[in-house]
Formats: sequence, C-alpha cells, structure tokens
Amino acid sequence: MKRIISVLLVLLMLIGLLAACGENKKKDETTDGSTSAGTGDDTGEWDGVYRADVPNVNYDGATFTIMCRSRDSDWAERAVFGDEDDETVLGSTTWYRNEKVAGMLNLDFVFEEVNTKTTAGTFYNLILENSLSYDYICDICVQGVYDAMNLISTGIISNLDDIPYIDLEQPWWSQKLNESIRIADKQFFAINDMLLSDKLDTYALFFNKDQFDDNGLEYPYELVDSGDWTIDELKILITDFGYDLNNNGKKDIEDQFGMAYQRVDSFFTGFNILGASLDENGIPHMNDFTDRIQTAYDKMYALRNNYSFNEWGYWDDGHEDDVLQTYLKLYPNCLFVCGPLSHYLDTIPHVEQTIGVVPSPKLDAAQDGYIGRAGVSGCTVITILNSTTDKERAGIVTEVLGAEAKNITSPAFYETLLTNRYAQDEESKRMISVIIESEVIDLDSVFMWGYMGRRMEENIRDKNPGVSSLYASLLPKASAALDKTVEAILEYSNQ
Repeated sequence: MKRIISVLLVLLMLIGLLAACGENKKKDETTDGSTSAGTGDDTGEWDGVYRADVPNVNYDGATFTIMCRSRDSDWAERAVFGDEDDETVLGSTTWYRNEKVAGMLNLDFVFEEVNTKTTAGTFYNLILENSLSYDYICDICVQGVYDAMNLISTGIISNLDDIPYIDLEQPWWSQKLNESIRIADKQFFAINDMLLSDKLDTYALFFNKDQFDDNGLEYPYELVDSGDWTIDELKILITDFGYDLNNNGKKDIEDQFGMAYQRVDSFFTGFNILGASLDENGIPHMNDFTDRIQTAYDKMYALRNNYSFNEWGYWDDGHEDDVLQTYLKLYPNCLFVCGPLSHYLDTIPHVEQTIGVVPSPKLDAAQDGYIGRAGVSGCTVITILNSTTDKERAGIVTEVLGAEAKNITSPAFYETLLTNRYAQDEESKRMISVIIESEVIDLDSVFMWGYMGRRMEENIRDKNPGVSSLYASLLPKASAALDKTVEAILEYSNQ
C-alpha cells in the first residue's frame, strides 16, 4: 500500500510538472515526421514529452549496472539513484524515473556505489585497476569530473560520439557545458539531465530583498535582462553598505556587508576569463595575459581590498567547515551572498528574509552573455568505459534515461526544489534558468595546469596588486604541463 500511495503521489505531481515543462519548450521535427523530443499530433504541435530516438528493445530482465559515488559520499549525485521510501520530491521522482525506464526496456538497474569521501582517489583507482585489465565493471560510469579528466590519457574511456544512439544535440544534454569539456573534438564525458551535481555546484549571487526594500534599491533583475548586469553595477550597490555592527574594528560574521562570498575565482569565470581554452580543433591551450585580465583583476582587487566593510571573504576567514551555518548568519545583514546553488537550496528554507538570485555579473556590458562557473569539486559526468561489453545497449539506456530525466527529474528539480518551493519570486525562477544554462567548466581548474583563477584569487587575498608578474611566473610551467596532457590525450584519441 505504501508503494502504491508513493507512486500515485509522484504521478499526480508529475502531471503538473510536465504540463509546466511543455508550455514554452519546442523541438523541431525531423523530416520523417518524428522527433526524439516527442511526437506531434496531426497539427505538428509537440506534445510536451521528450522521447529518445532509439529502437524498441526488450532486454529480457538483464542487469544494467551504473557505477557512481555512494549516496553518503561527498557530492553524491542526488539524481542517479532514488528510493521508493524517499519522502523528498527529488528522491521519489528519481526512483520513479528509474522504474519507468527499467519497465520500458525490461532491464534491472544495479547501482555499484563507490564508498569514497573525496572527489578523487578511490573511484579513480578502482576504475583504473579494473579497466586496464579490460574487466567489465559497469555499463555507465557516473564519476567526478576530476577523475574523468585524468583518465582520458589512459585509453580506458570511450568517445561518446562513437557510442550508438547517443545524440549529444538532444535537449537533455547540456550543450554549452559539454562544449567546454570537449577535447580534441571528442566527447569523452558529458552531462545531461540525469545529473544535477554540476547545477548544484554552479555559483550565483543571492540578494536580500528586505535589505533592498529598506534602502530603496531596485532589484537587479532588469539589469540582468538588459545585459547590463556588470561588476561595476554590483560595486555601485555594495559601496558604503557595510558596517562594523559589533564595533570590534574587524570584519567578522556579526557585521553587515555589501557582499559576502566563498570564492573570488567564480567572478573571473563570470567575466569569461578562463585559465585554458579550446582552439578551433578542440585542443586546449593556456590563455595568455591580456588587458582584459588586467582590468578584471584590478576591479576584483579593489572590491576585495579597497573598501572597508563592503565585502567579506568568509571562506578565507575559516568558515569553510560550517558553510550552512555561516550562510544562515550572513543573510540577515548582507546585501549579497555569493555561493553555489547547493547552499542556496539548503539554506533558503531556514531563513526569514526574502531572497532573490541573479547570475554572476559580466565584466562589462559588451560581454556576450552571462557565464556560470560549474563547480568542479562536486561535478559528475557520464562516461562509458571501453570495457563496457555492450556499447549499443549502453547508448540506448543513456539516451532513454536522459530523455526521461528531462521529463521527470528536471521538472522536479527546477519547479519544485529550486523555483516553486525555495525561489521566492517569478524573476528568480527565470534567473535560475539563466544561471544553469550558462554554466561552463574551465579545463585549467580541473587539470590544474596553472590553476589561474585560484592563483589570482590567492593573490588578491594576499593583497598583491601585481597580476602580470603572476602570469609570467606561472604560464611557462602551466603550458608545459598542458602540453604533456594534450600529448597523452592525442596519442590515445588517434589510436
């Protein structure tokens, strides 16, 4: 009876979610009148249901193994495995999605959970040890991006472009983010709607609407919509806002701040300043020092060091071990709090203030779009190992899981967890979509060739105004490390 009630509740919820999901989303039909995003009626209108373009198959109850971080690991992927008895919307809808796909394809999902408390190490070693001997360990591997990146050169990860039926252009695949991690014009790993960790670890700015109202300030939504939400506009808002509330002459959690943040490097990504980029052939290269980097550094240096209580880097001041409690204490007296969506998700239900959300600002209005830094520590990616015995089946199941995640778990995540339940106004709902659709991964942050964003952050924290000299000291070694990585990747990818 409990199971029946659980399923019915999920289905009732999904009816509304799917209707909302289909209102504004369209997918062009193929020339034969069908589409992998759904079949239309006689009028050619899309019916609002995403469908993978795969053959009808019956796997006769075969086992299909998905390898992933254990559910009690740091940054466990919340949307891989659900539980029938999970009382959360995300958990119940994930369970329902898996049950639906298992029924559609007549297979039995088995989750091989790797018990690891870190973002790298145990998982990496397990994959490497088994795959080098070509031992089958799973059909799909959902691993941390650090592990995946460092396993490319070993020759044990398949190019997803070569996997039958995987179509990375379908709407359940994260187009912009996947392009940022496409190396040597090959997609060794990718992210689709089946995964949520990249989204939860994407940085944004959360603002206290009560403080805005009390101080007669306009919410920054219109600036975002017009493309004018820049670091200079943020500076205007936070200048002269901070105050030493406890009168102890130093910045601490008891004070009032224009902005409090975890990481400055997320701003550099928002400025489209990455440590490494891909050339026209998809080959990574370290980015040289430019006037734009100088400008960005100067602005962030001034923001960090030239204003008394307008900002506070609580990560640098020893609060990284108690981030949730830090957020709860910061929201009442801060105009802006910068951090990943995961902490927003965990914090908002517990604060009394009304909170809005906007993307990380641009460097200037001329910049082409907003960019969100997908966090690399928690981010997981889909890979298919060369040791996978039936790659066609792996491709079919991956596509069906992605399409059904677009239908089921993504609406639950966006509409229920982030927007309907926690985001407290309609504008924030739109902003969250902008933030997630803009996310990228800086390859330099993963491979740590130069780790330029983090090094600039440390330089600012140490009150060192020189950035050109920093680049001059780091680039030769970083470029050499990158070249070594690229050489190994190309050697494998050209085999």
